[in-house]
Amino acid sequence: MIKKLITGIICIALIFSNTTFIMASGDTYEPNNSIATAASVPLQFMPIKSAIYQQYDQDWFKTQYYSNGYASFALDSPAGQDYCLIIHYKDPQGDLERVAVVNNAGVGGTDTIKIPVTKNYEYYFFVYSPSYGFSTEQYELKQTNFSNSLDAAYENNNENHLAFDVDIYSNVNASISSPNDMDWYKFTANNSGPMKLQLISPSNKNYDMHVLDRATGTTLGSSFLGAGKTDYVNFNAVAGHEYTVLIYGANYDYMSNVPYTLFVGN
Repeated sequence: MIKKLITGIICIALIFSNTTFIMASGDTYEPNNSIATAASVPLQFMPIKSAIYQQYDQDWFKTQYYSNGYASFALDSPAGQDYCLIIHYKDPQGDLERVAVVNNAGVGGTDTIKIPVTKNYEYYFFVYSPSYGFSTEQYELKQTNFSNSLDAAYENNNENHLAFDVDIYSNVNASISSPNDMDWYKFTANNSGPMKLQLISPSNKNYDMHVLDRATGTTLGSSFLGAGKTDYVNFNAVAGHEYTVLIYGANYDYMSNVPYTLFVGN
């Protein structure tokens, strides 16, 4: 009887200790360590403040959109940490699709991303530390902007002379919205040396990428690896020179409600 009582007290103490630790960490959404236990949040109206409180902790959140549009999000990592944000959507048929990944801001930085959102689709936001770092300090995930136009952030950029300015080390999340849609971007190299561009297409779509010297029109690199593949172009940039990137659907492929992700870096 005494052994059972002691065992019961120990179990209660452990549960209380774990609960106290979670509450102290500022993670009031637990348990939300999987897509099945994702916490429902009104992300459109209020930010999420939570914590990655132990080595293998990961946080899932979900929210539903009731109109088509283009949403921007920001993830603020706490000091000393570099967290990653992955966004998925689930359509009314229950199919899950990864939309975008962002993890470029570095330790203690703010990662930003824009995605098109679709009416009546549920969106899942996955926050974790790729290096298994953790902290009782909170991160903040918030929606920073919403527009009713899917490609409002970048259109009209269907021609070379209308190319949209992007920053080095930035993510572009936009969609190929029709069979004849093509997206042009431009950037200026800060330094001379190797440059790398990455294009992540929707999983069942085949988008191609070309990089050109803006002044001469010379093609410096192309990539067309097939549906759902990650395309890369590497070339040697010259400091102060301007370059353009063309993205379009091979064989008129397109998907208006799921974006591709373009990363410009070196």
